[in-house]
Amino acid sequence: MQQPETSANRVNVHLGERSYHIDISSGQFDQFATAIARHIEDFSHAAVIADEAVDQLWATSLATGLEGGSLRVSKTTIASGEPSKSIEQFEKLLQRL
Repeated sequence: MQQPETSANRVNVHLGERSYHIDISSGQFDQFATAIARHIEDFSHAAVIADEAVDQLWATSLATGLEGGSLRVSKTTIASGEPSKSIEQFEKLLQRL
């Protein structure tokens, strides 16, 4: 079976003390959960929030990859589309967490 082509780039965002970098890659989704855990060493709860369009494609795999040890993972799916981008939806998400 042919392996998917992979590539990665890093973009540095220079904001003084608030500087950070963004890693952009393709073909490496299976390594995403490991990268998160490696970069955020001390966390006990992860929230995976996805809309219906990407839930089955990506969110379930990500949540499963993050689970393990003492890490608690909450996965929430919201409706796709502009109506979900609201203060009301944000309040609902906060209540679920």
